[in-house]
Amino acid sequence: MKFAYLLLFTLSAALRDSPRETLASDVLLHPPPVLNLAGVSETSRTLVDYRQKSSQDTRTNNHHARERHYTFNITREYAAPDGVNASLLLVNGHFPGPTIRANLGDVFVVKVNNRITGPETGTAIHWHGLLQKDSIFMDGVPSVSMCPIPPGESFTYRFIADRVGSSWWHSHFSGQLVGGLFGGIIIDGPSNFDYDIDIGLVMISERYHRDYRELIDATMQARVVQSDNNLINGKMPFDCSKTNLTCSSAVKVSTFDRFRSGKIHLLRIVNSGAEPFEHFSIDGHMLTVVALDFVQVDPFVTDVVSLSPGQRVEVLVNGTGEPGDSYWMRATADRSCSTVKQPFALAAIYYEGADCSVEPSSTPTNRTLNACNTTELNKATPFEHDSPETTPSYTQHYDFTFGANATGTRLFFTNNRTFRADFNNALLEQAADPVFSLAQAPPQSVLDDFSYNTSLRIVMRNFWPRPHPMHLHGHDFSILAEGIGTWNGSVRTDNPLRRDTHQMLAAYSTNNMLNGTITPSYLVIQFRLDNPGIWPFHCHIFTHLALGMYVNIAYGKKQIEQQTVPSSVHDVCVIWREYARTHLVDQPDSGLRLF
Repeated sequence: MKFAYLLLFTLSAALRDSPRETLASDVLLHPPPVLNLAGVSETSRTLVDYRQKSSQDTRTNNHHARERHYTFNITREYAAPDGVNASLLLVNGHFPGPTIRANLGDVFVVKVNNRITGPETGTAIHWHGLLQKDSIFMDGVPSVSMCPIPPGESFTYRFIADRVGSSWWHSHFSGQLVGGLFGGIIIDGPSNFDYDIDIGLVMISERYHRDYRELIDATMQARVVQSDNNLINGKMPFDCSKTNLTCSSAVKVSTFDRFRSGKIHLLRIVNSGAEPFEHFSIDGHMLTVVALDFVQVDPFVTDVVSLSPGQRVEVLVNGTGEPGDSYWMRATADRSCSTVKQPFALAAIYYEGADCSVEPSSTPTNRTLNACNTTELNKATPFEHDSPETTPSYTQHYDFTFGANATGTRLFFTNNRTFRADFNNALLEQAADPVFSLAQAPPQSVLDDFSYNTSLRIVMRNFWPRPHPMHLHGHDFSILAEGIGTWNGSVRTDNPLRRDTHQMLAAYSTNNMLNGTITPSYLVIQFRLDNPGIWPFHCHIFTHLALGMYVNIAYGKKQIEQQTVPSSVHDVCVIWREYARTHLVDQPDSGLRLF
């Protein structure tokens, strides 16, 4: 029999830190701790006979809902999270940025101040995996739900904490994600598993020793972009002998010193990277998987979990170590599908009584990993049963290809279409006008229109010999079928795995290159069109997104018209258009892309 457990936390209403200028040596190079959780023990509390549903009305289930206020001051600084001093985007002087936390049904109120200089640029923040029901204008995608936040301006996001679990926020403007503009999200609420200690977020990301604008320029010129290092919670010492940049060997790995013998620990693992596929493990410990993205699953045990960019995995770890023990936590970027120079990241785990000044000496798990796929995790069964319709209302086919446009620029195409952003207009604001027809959307918006309160099956084929982590905004989707070659039409409809981000397999090539004989991969997903809006569906690898691998799924035009466009959304577009009229917008790519 399964029970559900409820964590009730009391949070401070605002971030503790006041705005200040930072020096490279003064930057906090890991996520700042969430403010103290007052009056609650670390042991989760039992709420008997409750079952979480992603469709539940969170506004009424939380009768003590509160606003959770945060302020993000975004700046561009030089910082050295891995010892190498290079350009980085910081929030309140932090890399990664702050973790925001709330209870299910609370309201996040996040004021974002764009203080980026050297040069100035726009920005926008996306709250990955949240449904944004009744707050579709807060999704944070420039050209769709809003216009970019201009330099020197502010925008306040206001949205409900509508899921339970672990996720992250990140910039959805150009390559700012690889510039370090991301942080964590934790939403506490009913769960189907118990634990003693919430260790918190484990954010895995790559590090580039060049400014993100250089990376985007290289991408648009069809040059290979390689990351320089792999990090856990913003840290991993770099070998200073391998760089000509200013480098310090004094930096340390991230540490997790709250492990206790005999206790059960919750780890919230996030692939917050922009390109690498990551394998995560802890020496000498097994991992019990209990949630994938925001979907809780029947627990199963493994020694390694694999994540593509954008994915999250929650695991329970039994404290089998003894007091005084220490172990390595490992994240390894898979070189078979990731362009990384240094793929290994370490963090140190310390049990009570351990000497935290001494590094662990444990040895890694000896296992052959599944290269660049999440096959083992894909076997998971969602705890809450949900079976999609066997005959959907719509079936949409997408072929993903790579090639050159009429001017010779090499881009990704979806059914021979490639995305380009119009930052001067927000499609949702236009769609809220009864006079505007979605047929008026420019072709480069790659918009496909469907009907509200129906179901959509998407059948995809990938002709690129690398995988694509496909992310859908505003929804979870059921994974019905995947493989290499020709799909035979069979689907799994009995409670299949549901996620908001899933890795589409690489196409097979006889020489692993486009000039070989290509056998495409396929992925079949399905979801209900029950959240009216215009929802991005795209690859979460930043170079693929920059090159236009993006579709807008639109439905419910009449329902969109019934929503009030927030004055802040209208105002930020007015201000952005004036900024763009008088300034050269520094934005070469799609993203999204503008050129």
